[in-house]
This record gives sequence, C-alpha cells and structure tokens, in this order.
Amino acid sequence: MICKFQTTKVDRFVGDGANTIFTLSATPPTANSVIVNIDGINQLKGSYSVAGTTLTFTEAPYNGSYIDVYTFTDGAAYQIV
Repeated sequence: MICKFQTTKVDRFVGDGANTIFTLSATPPTANSVIVNIDGINQLKGSYSVAGTTLTFTEAPYNGSYIDVYTFTDGAAYQIV
C-alpha cells in the first residue's frame, strides 16, 4: 500500500484597503488547493483567483483585516509493507 501525504503551507497577510495582490510562499497544484480566510471567514472562490504564487482579490481586503491562506501541496509518498 502506498500512502501519499499533503503538505500545508500557511501565509498570513494584513489588508491595507488598497492592495489586491499578494504573493504566496508555495505554488498550489490547482486553484482548489487553496483556502482563503479573511478575519476567520472563508472566502468564496469567486472573490479571488490564484495564478502560480499570485493571489488576486476582486476587491481589496479592508485595512487591518487578517488574511490567512492555506495552500495544500503534494507531499511525499511512502510504501507501507
């Protein structure tokens, strides 16, 4: 049996009310490999897009908001005997 593990990278940003573009520390394999929260509230996929390591919001998160981005990437595969 082969088990594959995922690695989770967490990026935290603070909104300033103007910036809509943020740089992630890891490249997600797909757009569905990212979860975005602003002040603990999960954001709908239509409110942002991801291309490579660039996260772009449709509207700038408000000044002082905490933006948490969870990126799930493929990890190592291990064979269990």
